[in-house]
Amino acid sequence: MTEPLLRPYRPFVIDRPRPQSDLYALSDRLIAQDVVAVVRAEGPLHADLLYQRVAKLYSVERAGSEVRRVVDRALREATRTGDVTRRGRFYWPKGLERVEPRTAGLRSVAQIAPEELQEAVVLVLRALGPRPREELIRAVARALGFQRTGSSLTAGIGAAVDALLASGRAVDGGDGIMAAG
Repeated sequence: MTEPLLRPYRPFVIDRPRPQSDLYALSDRLIAQDVVAVVRAEGPLHADLLYQRVAKLYSVERAGSEVRRVVDRALREATRTGDVTRRGRFYWPKGLERVEPRTAGLRSVAQIAPEELQEAVVLVLRALGPRPREELIRAVARALGFQRTGSSLTAGIGAAVDALLASGRAVDGGDGIMAAG
């Protein structure tokens, strides 16, 4: 793999930080607009990362319980309007049904949506052809930008492989696991 398979993960860019006081003074609707902007830029986005991004946007050092409470109210507003949907611990922007896999960036494997991991596995299989499970997991980890495969990374990518096998999007043939179709 000489050319990267996955596009780089790009965190939300804060062009103008807001005053910390705004986080607690503005309406849920206005904060929801910022939440939607963050999710559109990074989605699918893990809830913990969303809390961190909104805290940083509002010049708050740490996404503690107060920040989470405010963001949760804004998320209820954003999901009520249909601008954001929730799948497990991940928030998706309106209209995004299938994610284009990205490198991990500073995300841990637990902060990458299962659907994104599955798409990364499919891309690696299409680029490299059939692979034994362990070799496939290592190749996907490298494509994501991880240098080593620890137990949590192996488990996360392994779960993506299992989901693809269960759905029929991948098959386990004589030469290893391969993309279906």
